Amino acid sequence: MENLNLSKTETISLKNTSNIVERRPEVFVSSDANRETMGKLEYFTDKNIGVFTTSPEEGTTGPKSNEYLVVPLSYEALFGTDATSDLESKRLQVIANMTGKTVVGVETPGFGMGDKSSSKAKLLGASLHSAALGGMKKQAQWQVDAIKEAASKNNETLKLDSKDAKVGFFGYSMGNMATTDMLKPFSTAFPDAEVDTLYMLEGVSDQDFSLLGKDGLLQSIGRETNEENVKRYLKDNQEDGLTVSYDRDPKTLEFDNERKEELDKAKKAGMLGNLALGLAMRKGYSDKLTETLKDEKYRDTKIRVFRTDGSEVAREEANAKTANQLKDVTNITRYTIESADDEPEHHHPIWQSLPAVAVLLEMIGQIEKNELPTS
Repeated sequence: MENLNLSKTETISLKNTSNIVERRPEVFVSSDANRETMGKLEYFTDKNIGVFTTSPEEGTTGPKSNEYLVVPLSYEALFGTDATSDLESKRLQVIANMTGKTVVGVETPGFGMGDKSSSKAKLLGASLHSAALGGMKKQAQWQVDAIKEAASKNNETLKLDSKDAKVGFFGYSMGNMATTDMLKPFSTAFPDAEVDTLYMLEGVSDQDFSLLGKDGLLQSIGRETNEENVKRYLKDNQEDGLTVSYDRDPKTLEFDNERKEELDKAKKAGMLGNLALGLAMRKGYSDKLTETLKDEKYRDTKIRVFRTDGSEVAREEANAKTANQLKDVTNITRYTIESADDEPEHHHPIWQSLPAVAVLLEMIGQIEKNELPTS
């Protein structure tokens, strides 16, 4: 395939994920299963959208003045009510510690836990609109509105409207669809901020994706997120004494019935909206992203696309086609996260492994400094 020359291939192995906890213990201090992160979860706008903000901890890479990463949560991801066992916030802390940047995580409107969450809001109409047209246009606007309120309240730590603010977006899975739809409203809300980089990991629907059939989205995501694959990455956390998952027993990795019941309740409250977003993912976001990035304000924006070598949902041919579309309007490079020779292929739930995320961010740092060794 001629456009494969847009790709580079680098290796991330389980050996490396274990080693990074030994090499960089300061990155994982708050990820200990018995500790809370230093970040803060608050709810904003009349939609009660959760925004988690955190900065690098003492002894880590940062902080880098006025550099930020916005991380929209992925499908059915939410912030747990117990901060010591909340994998989402622990991951955001690792990202802040590895990059030296202030990280802003934002929940999907209509999905969350606790009395203040946006699952209490009546957002089904917007979700159905997304299902019909594809994408997350309305939800993305609400996410940006929530970040805008967070920045107004926390203007000492979130100076997103300053002229020297540099902002990146880090999307995982459905988070890439959210990123695409957040770009325009974000630049309207923060016109002086520079959007410097989009990091797109395991993008599910960059190109159209049929829902049904053996190779359709529903069956593909089911195979990718099976228990074997999920436990493989949660075991990375377990072996290093890190937070496993909100609804899992940290010793056995089996479901904690009480926690699972709490999480299932939250999922049920947001079920129709999430089903609609699932339907929205059948429509590819590459055309929309290409059109958005034609705007002069994004002339220096870079895109770094990452997929795992065994992924059925971040499809290699689809990623290559997207890169080919975007190469004339932006600086885009694709990377495949390969397994070592003695390991099984990597899969979509790699995001669940905090050490794996840290290794990926280490690789990104090397990419940005042109220090990534070639394989």
